[in-house]
Amino acid sequence: MYRQALATASEARGWSIYWYDRDLVFRDVAAMLGCDDVNAILSAKGRSLGAPWQARQKLAAAAAIAASGQSSGGTSIAPSGNVQARQEAQR
Repeated sequence: MYRQALATASEARGWSIYWYDRDLVFRDVAAMLGCDDVNAILSAKGRSLGAPWQARQKLAAAAAIAASGQSSGGTSIAPSGNVQARQEAQR
């Protein structure tokens, strides 16, 4: 309910909202990037950025990659529809 309230308020301000399935976002981002395992990429990024870099930060990074792919208007990130862009507020 809290996330929905934030999404509604954000859309009212004209901001794009990106929903993702936390259980599938890593698979979807790997498909978007054309690799088998995005975890290796995210782990390397974490080593270069330093602490803290735990599961929550990896999830946030994967979601950000998914959202940036959606906003580019290019490649579909999630063929299964797990990442959905809500852009009605912009139209």
